[in-house]
Amino acid sequence: MRVLQLGPYPPPHGGVQSHLVAIRTFLRRQGVSCAVINVTRHRKPEADEVYYPRSAAGLIRLLLRLDYDVIHLHVGGMLTQRVLGLALLCALQRGSKSVMTFHSGGYPASDEGKSNRTEILCGLCTSEFRRPHRCQP
Repeated sequence: MRVLQLGPYPPPHGGVQSHLVAIRTFLRRQGVSCAVINVTRHRKPEADEVYYPRSAAGLIRLLLRLDYDVIHLHVGGMLTQRVLGLALLCALQRGSKSVMTFHSGGYPASDEGKSNRTEILCGLCTSEFRRPHRCQP
């Protein structure tokens, strides 16, 4: 299995970054290949399957070029049209399953979260917000 994560990769360090790194560390210890595409403006030299595209177009080219079984997108804050477009692109990748972890507990109850539920793109990417579900222990 090969996993590709997209999200903010440290530095800087924060909650979403820590989550992404912890998943990558766990998977690699289990012998699972796990690469990362950094989606922030912070850049470092690419190494050890951590990629730092310089633009949105570069990110899209990289996503289309790489071949992974699972694509895991990490999102924090608000769901902008740009983020939703990226989520949709991840979901449409042939031969891959996609997962989006939304690190924002207050978003669904916010005014923006409530209004976005009726938008087509947001509805396609976040249909789970409408269905209550419980995490199993």
